[in-house]
Amino acid sequence: MFNILDVAGIFHVNILGRSGAEVYAVCPFCGDKRKKFSMAVKKGNRSNVYRCFHCGKQGDQFDLYRELSGKNYDYESAPKQIARDIYHDLGENNTCRSFMEPVVYEECMKLPDAELSESYVEIFKCLTLKPEHKADLKRRGFSEDEIRMYGFKSVPDSNSAERIIAGISAKKEGVPGLFEMNGKFTMKTNRGYFCPVYHGKYLVGAQISTDAHRAFDKAPDRFESEPAKYIHFSSSGLKKGTPSGSPATILIGHNPNVVVITEGILKATAAYSLCGHSFTVIGVPGVLAISGIKDVISMIPKNAVVFEAYDMDSKLPLPDTHEMIEAFYPNLVKKGLSDSLIIAKEKKKREDLTEAALKLRRLLASYELTVQPLTWDLDDNGDWKGNYKGIDDALLVTGGDRFIPYLMKRASGVSKINNA
Repeated sequence: MFNILDVAGIFHVNILGRSGAEVYAVCPFCGDKRKKFSMAVKKGNRSNVYRCFHCGKQGDQFDLYRELSGKNYDYESAPKQIARDIYHDLGENNTCRSFMEPVVYEECMKLPDAELSESYVEIFKCLTLKPEHKADLKRRGFSEDEIRMYGFKSVPDSNSAERIIAGISAKKEGVPGLFEMNGKFTMKTNRGYFCPVYHGKYLVGAQISTDAHRAFDKAPDRFESEPAKYIHFSSSGLKKGTPSGSPATILIGHNPNVVVITEGILKATAAYSLCGHSFTVIGVPGVLAISGIKDVISMIPKNAVVFEAYDMDSKLPLPDTHEMIEAFYPNLVKKGLSDSLIIAKEKKKREDLTEAALKLRRLLASYELTVQPLTWDLDDNGDWKGNYKGIDDALLVTGGDRFIPYLMKRASGVSKINNA
């Protein structure tokens, strides 16, 4: 019978050490290397469990396989089907290593932007975009021409990835997402599509928008836990691999003195497209993952007006009745969470978002830049109405008729756009 360490071996999870029953590794979800991610075949009265104390991902051996494979499973048949897939992979995979001793690979230093771009451009030219991924992008407001222009591509399967990487002439060492296996470079894969990261004209990385989360959105009852929505295209912890460094994307607008910072690479690209490139957009991988701004800060003019445009769910009032909890958090209710636990989770989420906004302000202040909060779809009390969560949603609905003139005025002290 397989265990959670067998599953970790299939996906080349990099082991850092062990203590008693626990095995510590580089987190395959967030890339944390501080032994925050642990696995155990037996822990107390539980078997085959993992947890990252940095990003919060946790589950059993079936969850780990489902998350890292990116495969979509029917909830009822998932355990049996996953078990069959694990046995199949274990039978073909000769690289699963012993977990008795840690294996630590020396990582490659990331290439400069210009060289990275040469490698990624050559790789992306060999990729295609699946119809279902194109349909998802069109739903977000992208046209056919924009989809081609921004370079969205589907992630290839492992066999295709190895063949594609073998055929490129650009540099492979120092490229996040690429690593060496069995003497050949290949690409880390997951089911989904690439959301390219740009530093101006250079293509310097990508996030993967996962198929698993789209399946979760359609049928959350079929999943025991919510899969990752986005995954860094990174090969951290793998042989000759390179960490992504959580890069931010920056897309320069017609008026570079107006800058909007939002959360998510795909959201930022959509906002840039929907505003007709009117202003500069920076997308950070997450509200707490903002260090990548340091790499693009030189592209922001010193006199720029900077807006923080994080999602509006932080403005949702805390639920105070069971009816409100059922209306806004049906998935948590279905999981059997108590009202008090849901309220506590949402309170902590708001506290984290508030701290994230302060963290962004402090970072920009160190570069003598100030940032104004940008809000939309609020009622008279300043609470989110629940219609348009992200700036891309608001731009898609309004067509930019209210956002763009406001931002172009660079009106100091104006901090919200109501009823957009």
